Amino acid sequence: MADNRNDSEADDDEKEKALQAKIELFGAEYSRQMWIAILFIPLMLIAFLVGVLSLSSAVKTADLLLAVKPENRAGLFANRIEKVNQKVRDQYAVHVNKMDDESIYTVNRKFELLYELSLESEKDYGILLDTYQKSIYQIASKVRGSGEWYFYYDRKLKQLIDSNKRRQLLMSRYFQEE
Repeated sequence: MADNRNDSEADDDEKEKALQAKIELFGAEYSRQMWIAILFIPLMLIAFLVGVLSLSSAVKTADLLLAVKPENRAGLFANRIEKVNQKVRDQYAVHVNKMDDESIYTVNRKFELLYELSLESEKDYGILLDTYQKSIYQIASKVRGSGEWYFYYDRKLKQLIDSNKRRQLLMSRYFQEE
């Protein structure tokens, strides 16, 4: 019987330890779930507030649409058209005044002069590049071992000359379109 008592006490101790382990595990799980709930409650409140605010905004918009009768809508639309029409008239009047003093014509003439000068400048730049290329060739032909640097600079000069010709062509096309 004493063995039975010792066995039952050992079983009780093991059951008590198992129960204690379950209680600790439950306490840890409870603590974790409590922190999760504490963190998610503000998020849920924010989502609820956003929903309430958007619902109230939708209700206000619907009330405004229902308050305006179809014949009132036509009147509101006509008023808006009249306001826009008046703005256009005011802007047109400002531009007509500018055109009356012929400032637009002088600006146009200045643009044409500037354009002609830039086209002449571009042509002169092309002549300069061509002359420079020829002079580099003459110098390279007189200096021994200069073929390598000549071909390097010749490629660079050809790129500049090509871009110059493209700009001249674009400028002349633009001028001919007008």
